[in-house]
Amino acid sequence: MNSCIINNICEIHKMSQEFICYDCNVLACSVCSLKHGRHSYDHIYNIKSKIKDYYNKDDSVAPTDDNEINNSNNNNIIGFKDIENSIQTTFNSLTLKVAEYEQLQQTEQEVSNKFKELHEFLIVEEYRLRKPIIESKQQLEQQIDKQIKIMKSLNIPTTHTLFYFDDQLDSKVNNNDHDHSLLNGTYLNINKTIKINNNDDNQQTKPQQYQLIVNNEQINQIKNQIQSSFKLKSNHSNIQPKHKQSYIFSTDMDNKISIINITNRDNIHFEQGINMEMIYDSQAAFNSTVKVGDFIYIFGGGRNNNKHNKFIKYSINTKAFVVNEMKGVDPCKYLSACYDGQDHIYLFDGNTKTNTDIYRFNINDSTFERYTTIEIKTEYHQLTFLFKDYIYTFTPNICKLFKFDMKSKTMVELPYKIPDNSSRAACTDGNGNIYILSVLGLQRFKVETNEIKLLDNNLSSCCCSNAIRCQISERSLPSSKDLLKAKKDRLCMSLTADASAILLDQSIWLTMMTKRMFNTIHRLRVLHHGLRKGVPIRHIPSIWILVWLQRASARGVTATANTQLF
Repeated sequence: MNSCIINNICEIHKMSQEFICYDCNVLACSVCSLKHGRHSYDHIYNIKSKIKDYYNKDDSVAPTDDNEINNSNNNNIIGFKDIENSIQTTFNSLTLKVAEYEQLQQTEQEVSNKFKELHEFLIVEEYRLRKPIIESKQQLEQQIDKQIKIMKSLNIPTTHTLFYFDDQLDSKVNNNDHDHSLLNGTYLNINKTIKINNNDDNQQTKPQQYQLIVNNEQINQIKNQIQSSFKLKSNHSNIQPKHKQSYIFSTDMDNKISIINITNRDNIHFEQGINMEMIYDSQAAFNSTVKVGDFIYIFGGGRNNNKHNKFIKYSINTKAFVVNEMKGVDPCKYLSACYDGQDHIYLFDGNTKTNTDIYRFNINDSTFERYTTIEIKTEYHQLTFLFKDYIYTFTPNICKLFKFDMKSKTMVELPYKIPDNSSRAACTDGNGNIYILSVLGLQRFKVETNEIKLLDNNLSSCCCSNAIRCQISERSLPSSKDLLKAKKDRLCMSLTADASAILLDQSIWLTMMTKRMFNTIHRLRVLHHGLRKGVPIRHIPSIWILVWLQRASARGVTATANTQLF
């Protein structure tokens, strides 16, 4: 925001803005006020004086002694200061609002200018397509006019000759030779005229015919691209800063979508619940949930031996969703999704297949393509993430980690000796580290150095799901002091099969929580399902794992795969 406006300085004349125009709702300096001569405006000094005069009126009961007079004067002085402070505060607030209004006007003008460019471009393109058609029309008009003139020219001499022939017939009715010569001359003149006109027609260029071919699918894609190219970013006012809310978007085994407000760790509650049972089956889609901008996508799913090729697009802003078909994608479940940070989401499908099919989803036009097929036989890809322009994928049942080059479509196996230890959960911190929880405990893998480190074997007995995924931000990782405190509180995971949750925030933590958080979520989930209090959490189906929160200032945590925090 312009500093001159905030400091009540006119940008044009560099003078103090001491006038308020009530008609234009703007501030003005002494020079600019001349432009508002016929408007209703006032000086800030007059406004202050009127308010002071109002409070300076004599009271109904006058003070009787010196003490009362002094007290009254002191009260008046304090009152005047309060009034002046109030006036100044109001004036500053008004100044900021005027600046905000001018900023909105500027943004509105930018929007108009951008769409004006598009309008001009469309007009030029329209003229480019219409130009050859117009030229052909003009050429046809000229030929039509010429043909009409020819018809007229053929009609006049023919009529004249026939009249002449009739006159001659009366005078030479008995002369057969003259009759034949007259008829032959008439027809020769007509044929000569027709041949000349036909030769002119043959020499003329035949107008070109055109047919408009419209690719409606491509036009719809362009419309979607235009819509995604323009976004209004809300700049919160400095006057009343908006407190950021944190939510978790979660699906569970009961095919329900839930929105959980975790802004206040002491008041975690459900804000929205959507029953998807008759619309979408997300039981086997816990690792195919991905956040892109203001949307959350869930791909594939199903239960038992059933699969489907549908996907969900959920809007964080409107809290509404649509279910569409993944055209070009076979029915699938246990997909692993990875956003490349630009225009595509990569989907790894290896469930019950001899090879892994990789699909690519375009977020701009919502189209799918079979990108490539790689020779990896695995039940599913538990974790797929992007790091330094490469996609890394972890396959727990064959205990291997692969590196995929999106440009060359090649896959390389990394030289990790991952023990067969029944991986239960996996996540990444966005810095090239993979965290895997198994019967051995919590391990960290560095994809650049091929280093494996056991962080904590006390977590080996955690009861957790077989497919849990979360993300960690380095700046959100707990400090050593917090880790000691967390260890003292006995960090634990407590998940059931197919629990799912992914944060929608930049600060996403490892899937852990303290006993205190454990009890909070325990009570919350029990009440939500209407179960009796005291049921062990491991017996509650599809529980969320809200991760370990740092004290009240912590930004946020998360849980398993189909959950997003925002």
